[in-house]
Amino acid sequence: MFQILFYPLVFAISLVFFWISDRSAHFWGGEQYRYLLCKIFSAFGILFLASIAGVRDVTIGTDVKVYVIDTFEKVSQLRFTDIFISYFGIDKPIPLGFALLAWLCAHIVSDVHFFLFAIELLIIFMFYVSAARFCKGRTWLCMAAYMLFFYAESMNTMKQYLAVAICLYSVRYCFDKKIAKFICAILIASQFHFSALTALVFYPCILLIRGGNAGNIVHTEKIRRAFLIAITLFIFVFGYFSGSTLVKFVAEYHPTVNWSVARLGTGSTSILPIISVVLIFLIFILSKAYNKNSDYNQNLNVYVYFAIIGWLGVEFTVISPNIDRIFLYEKIFTILLIPNILFSNKLLEKALQFLFLLWGAAYFSYLVIYGGWYEVYPYTSEILGI
Repeated sequence: MFQILFYPLVFAISLVFFWISDRSAHFWGGEQYRYLLCKIFSAFGILFLASIAGVRDVTIGTDVKVYVIDTFEKVSQLRFTDIFISYFGIDKPIPLGFALLAWLCAHIVSDVHFFLFAIELLIIFMFYVSAARFCKGRTWLCMAAYMLFFYAESMNTMKQYLAVAICLYSVRYCFDKKIAKFICAILIASQFHFSALTALVFYPCILLIRGGNAGNIVHTEKIRRAFLIAITLFIFVFGYFSGSTLVKFVAEYHPTVNWSVARLGTGSTSILPIISVVLIFLIFILSKAYNKNSDYNQNLNVYVYFAIIGWLGVEFTVISPNIDRIFLYEKIFTILLIPNILFSNKLLEKALQFLFLLWGAAYFSYLVIYGGWYEVYPYTSEILGI
């Protein structure tokens, strides 16, 4: 029973910290005092979640055994200058950013648990900073969505989640139309996982959705919408029928994709992503009907579009298992969507937020606890005596 309740307890404790952080704006005292309380409680929430990931046994999370321990041990023996020259010699190709992070952790505390802690700390911190920008005052809802839908996976696919967190952070530069900073952020993310380069589509897509300077050809809302839908359908259809060829092509340049090549044709589909898409679409329709604020609707359109793309992309596992990971960069917009369910009817607003979080709890229970996905359940920690 303790194992079943472990993750819910961890999530509940973390959410209390994030909730207090959000509510600190209403506390008594001066502005600086309230600001300090906000930062302190948010830090507690972030550090607590990261610590749970850090002190776990090295058997928790498939990829810990696949590449984390190996990378940590080999990189720790290199000098800093050797990282840029010798990291290519590691048995399994490791991106430069991940190798540098491993080296830094190894020279601060020579313990792989500190490396695991640092990885999760960076992931959660970047997500929290994005939540604070796009969901001010509702970051606890963002973090709740992250815990239920993504936390378990982030303890497995660590390299890619570092890239996903940076890519989500880069969205602020799309909103602010700072393309140079956006490209720099994506390039940094690609040093943790090469698939981050696919997030370059964020900039033109967000301009099309929000009605920015998208060019003379797509200057009206209807044309922009039709253009975006047409491109999206083309990518999905092309990806479905040419997916196997694309996977083989990428594997020629990135040997890590050979795992997917060896399993082509062994994948399957799932009803879970479809349920998520239906819920998101329901929320979107109701939001458009109840909220006429144009700026709000433009932002919500961005979150909904990418979240739906991300969840539908999960169905590409029919081509090969793990192919859906390429859509993590879109699926992560789910954490921005839930806090932005805003209505004048507060009862409806809370009901829809609760409905989506309830679905998240069911999703986590079915995949992680019942299905054993990502090999993070049951949680064990020799350090904590669990």
